[in-house]
Amino acid sequence: MDSEDHHDGDDNAASRPTKALAWFQEKLASGGRIDMPGFCQEFGFTHEQDAHAAFSYPLASSQLPLYIRTRLSKDYEEWYRNEGAEFWASRVTDYKIDVSTKKTAGNLVDRSELLAESLLGKPLQHSISAVPGHASSSSAYSLSPTTQTSGPSTDSIAVTSTTLSTDGLAGDMSNLPSHDPDKIQGNIRLTTDAKRKRTLGDPQIHDEVDTAQNRKKPNTKRAGVTDIIGDPKHTNEDRPIEKPSKSANLMPNPFLTEEDAWKDFTFFSAFGQDTEWRSASKINYLADFKDYQRRTGDSLAMDMIADVSVGSNERGSFSKWLKDRHGKDVLKEARFKPQAFKAIEDMWPSWVEVTNRVFANDVKTYRDVCKRAAAEPNQEEAIVVYVNCVLHSYMHHFAFGDVISDKVNEREAFVDTTWSFVRTALTIAGIPTRMMEIPIDGNRDRKTEEAKQKGGRQSTARKADGVGLYKDRQLYIAEAAQLYKATLDKKDDDAWKVKRAMRDGWVSQLRRICETHRPNKLVVFGSTSHRDVTKFYSMDFVGCFRVSSILSMVVPLESGVGFAEKMKSCMRTCLEFALILLKEMEKRNGAVFIDNFEDREELSDLAASIPATSLTPVKAKD
Repeated sequence: MDSEDHHDGDDNAASRPTKALAWFQEKLASGGRIDMPGFCQEFGFTHEQDAHAAFSYPLASSQLPLYIRTRLSKDYEEWYRNEGAEFWASRVTDYKIDVSTKKTAGNLVDRSELLAESLLGKPLQHSISAVPGHASSSSAYSLSPTTQTSGPSTDSIAVTSTTLSTDGLAGDMSNLPSHDPDKIQGNIRLTTDAKRKRTLGDPQIHDEVDTAQNRKKPNTKRAGVTDIIGDPKHTNEDRPIEKPSKSANLMPNPFLTEEDAWKDFTFFSAFGQDTEWRSASKINYLADFKDYQRRTGDSLAMDMIADVSVGSNERGSFSKWLKDRHGKDVLKEARFKPQAFKAIEDMWPSWVEVTNRVFANDVKTYRDVCKRAAAEPNQEEAIVVYVNCVLHSYMHHFAFGDVISDKVNEREAFVDTTWSFVRTALTIAGIPTRMMEIPIDGNRDRKTEEAKQKGGRQSTARKADGVGLYKDRQLYIAEAAQLYKATLDKKDDDAWKVKRAMRDGWVSQLRRICETHRPNKLVVFGSTSHRDVTKFYSMDFVGCFRVSSILSMVVPLESGVGFAEKMKSCMRTCLEFALILLKEMEKRNGAVFIDNFEDREELSDLAASIPATSLTPVKAKD
């Protein structure tokens, strides 16, 4: 850098933001360290506010990838919280003004630096006078020779003579320290004591006499997302303000540095999980996902969640990325292939016989199905019970009309339509369920751990509309939406919520298993409902957290023709889903018990080191 770049008040300050960005890019290319101390050393900053503003410029520039900006913002926030005050205190007190009259005569010197020297008792050899052409500036002064002061001592320094000329600076001397020798000695003692106490960790620091501590700290709360990247106040004139997406799935969401994330996730083989994800044709899906994560900064991807669920036309999805790059068949091959515990006909032998009678070709409407179900000879048979439970739920609506009213609220509609199919299927399969505002275990466990680490209050866990249980752990979580008024934004947000919650649940359940057993390949499940369509998802681990769509169904909303066909289809889908859950439960039951204490402790400690999902982004307001 040129010499003029190393002064806060130089004429080249306007070009510093661009040079700051170039410095960031140079460090990134060379693998060098990017931090505030090095930044100040490079550019000669002694003012906290000026340095913060310049350092923030690259963090808001679209010329750097989003994941790099979020990582650097988090590093800066942590540094400022732990070391910032001490750094800026030492930055001011250690800054030396060259008092050689040959070198400083006529040069510009920042007032705060000069005052810091006077407060510390440095020998002031110059008088201060206004600089021609800088009468309006409160921080620019010139130096001219004056009377020599007494030499400094260790802790107390007396200034015997100092002349201050304030021509053109009337009313601007209120912040100057006292030049009474006794008062200066007292100030120096207090400042020295304060610095000593700060070094020793004494919280009772005399900040009122520590000029560096009296500086206003910049607000670095959530600096990586809110104050720097997303705040228009930090947006540069040479790029447009980026309005956050209304979809939570596309919001900046810092998780780990890219290097740490991919390095740390290789230890999952110790848990019996796959650490590679390739197709039969040797396509490396994990490499594709890493590229997608780097280029897009998608919030699910930043939490190491590769979303290959149905919806390849959705904005910003990894599914679309794979489809565009490799084609539709490669996308299908990338998804999880669930195994069923048994075939429906083997688990419930009466399925074919009952459905052939109840849903015969001449059965079309809700009332047709009711008549056929009532005529079944064995009303206690599992499939007949299933049929009757669904019909009873719909009775509350079709007794008053042929269409479910658009006045029903979200919960009522979910319970009487979608959940009647899902819950009854899980019940006859022997899987317990709960419904309506159920705290999500994985989310609660993560927030409890965050509260312990930060020492704050625990945040309220997110809640699900329905859950399926395995040994009191939530193997399956469901999210509902209104039948008629649900928006696309709500659809995206619900899917994002469920997929994040599935990751929390996966980690939480793995940790619980590792306390006593060595886990097999672990899978958790979820579903979202948007109007009359419900999609079922799975999440497993293949070097990253893979979300796949495995089933879907369309629930009937009208009692007329078509009701019977949709009802039978939904029943089959939900029974297939129940059998998939039973297969997962069977695998978990086959986990090997760890009888060695040290092995259990080692595996539990390793599971505890799995990074949690990032903090929940705040949704954009209209």
